[in-house]
Amino acid sequence: MKKIIFSLAAMLALSCSFISCGNDDDNDITFSTTPEKAAAGTYSGNWTISSDTETVGEGEGTITIAPTSTPYNADITIEGSFSTTSLNVNATSIANISHANNGFVFNNNNDKNPLGTSFTGKIDESGVIGVNFVKEVRVGRKQYKYYYTFLGKKN
Repeated sequence: MKKIIFSLAAMLALSCSFISCGNDDDNDITFSTTPEKAAAGTYSGNWTISSDTETVGEGEGTITIAPTSTPYNADITIEGSFSTTSLNVNATSIANISHANNGFVFNNNNDKNPLGTSFTGKIDESGVIGVNFVKEVRVGRKQYKYYYTFLGKKN
């Protein structure tokens, strides 16, 4: 009798170890297209340029995202005009782009790209884009480090 009770207790203990967790797939986000196609378009907004100590300039500009033939890569065209022409930006560079939450993130960490510096950007779920990069600019004989920040919305 002791063997039967011991065997039943062992089987009960063993059967409790096979309980599984619930399915967490209910929160998975699915996307109908690749990010470079979904984020494509022209975003208009404002640039702010600052140095380590002050805001240097503000201006209007655009960021254009165009899909490439390679998934998760896009051509990013960055344009901005300022009263000091040496601070102007106008370059197209390839960037990695991916889904992030309900928006997108993109970047190019190679400072040898046509912009001349690495850059990062984010597009949130409402279509607001933010781009940041640091660029060294020669003004006269001096070299200055400027922090470029763009904030805009899809046209």
